[in-house]
Amino acid sequence: LLSKVFGYFNLLVFANLYIPSEYGKAAFVYSLFNIVLFVTCLGLPDTLVPWIIRKKDTSSVFYFLLIVNAVFFLAGIAVASKYLWVLPFVLLLPFVLIDHTARAILKADYKYHISQMASNIFVALILVLAILFKDYQKFGIVLAFSIAYFIPIIFLFFKTKDKLGIIISRFQLRISTIKEYVKKGFSTAIIAASFAFLPWIDASILG
Repeated sequence: LLSKVFGYFNLLVFANLYIPSEYGKAAFVYSLFNIVLFVTCLGLPDTLVPWIIRKKDTSSVFYFLLIVNAVFFLAGIAVASKYLWVLPFVLLLPFVLIDHTARAILKADYKYHISQMASNIFVALILVLAILFKDYQKFGIVLAFSIAYFIPIIFLFFKTKDKLGIIISRFQLRISTIKEYVKKGFSTAIIAASFAFLPWIDASILG
């Protein structure tokens, strides 16, 4: 409920402080960013939770997704060379993988409240930063979302750094593990995509 309250305040801020065409461009790029996350963070964090609980091979999953992430990161750099204002989203990509992995660890430890706290911080920060960066228009929106995303990642990293370190320290790429994860992760990603309709409803109300 708290995140929804912040969310609607954000819509009012964007509607009143930003030129519609500039907001439209930033919203379009943010939508593309989220579509990319469906691929680079396939099924995270939810699919990874039972893997962690059952002590399955999480390292192969992490490094497989890191490679996928690197491909999209390089493609994003190429795009950003032409549209420099999208660069913050591109730079954010590798850190989102850390974010989602940390959230999986927290959920596996039944610490859902910490993950939700980070989400609330994210939405609240967007509200503050959107006001601060209003003079930068579309770049200001991208910057607000990127910084608001990044700060909770730092918080989540320190909350899970020990278990994250264990996953990252074991470099391996088992094909059988990756195949199993991709199959389950794709199903989870499809379900997660259905929830994307909720922000679209919010945007329709704003319109």
